[in-house]
Amino acid sequence: MYYDLVSSLPYLPYFRRADRLPITPLRLERRLSLLKPSHATQLNQVRPIVALGIDQLKAHTDEALVKNLSKCTDVPLDKELREYLLFRVKQRWLIAALRCRQGGLRLPDTLASANVGLNTRRVQQYWEAPGLGLEALHRWLPDAANCLSNHDLLGLERLLIELNWAWLTRRADQDMFRFAAVFAYVFKWDMLRAWLQNDPIAAKLKFTELVNKVTDDQHN
Repeated sequence: MYYDLVSSLPYLPYFRRADRLPITPLRLERRLSLLKPSHATQLNQVRPIVALGIDQLKAHTDEALVKNLSKCTDVPLDKELREYLLFRVKQRWLIAALRCRQGGLRLPDTLASANVGLNTRRVQQYWEAPGLGLEALHRWLPDAANCLSNHDLLGLERLLIELNWAWLTRRADQDMFRFAAVFAYVFKWDMLRAWLQNDPIAAKLKFTELVNKVTDDQHN
């Protein structure tokens, strides 16, 4: 239980209504020093993989996604943290697939071979469908595809943050004062910081760079 740690964390406002971070990075790290060593290690390993933000959407390649998956497979994680990691990795896989389609490409072998708990054969079969044939389970996919087709990277980030914010909030409410409540706060804090740093004009430019990078990587 982490009564003292969770109680010391200031209220985190919903990202779309916030105008600043409620706690500085330094103070947050000081609070996290109360974590058990095993939990601190897990958090540090998973945190960069689940990160959201326009720079994250731009930086991660398909190969990096698969590499991160393989690294996490052998790492012992608490059940709740592993559940969120899989939830987030599935999103990253699906966004990577949508990026490829946006660039006029087929599903690359690096993604098709990744074991993320998704029906890749169905994705290939419904490659031209707005939701890749998976919208019954992932209702956000058509909206994400629409954001990509409209070059709206900021809208895509907002959509993903909303999905992850809701998941983490539910988990924290179910496990108050436990490790799940702590990592939920940290990941939501990371999302809020990324959102506050957004620049709409830069987002448009980064979207173009993102699509060009995907196309170049597939042709090289």
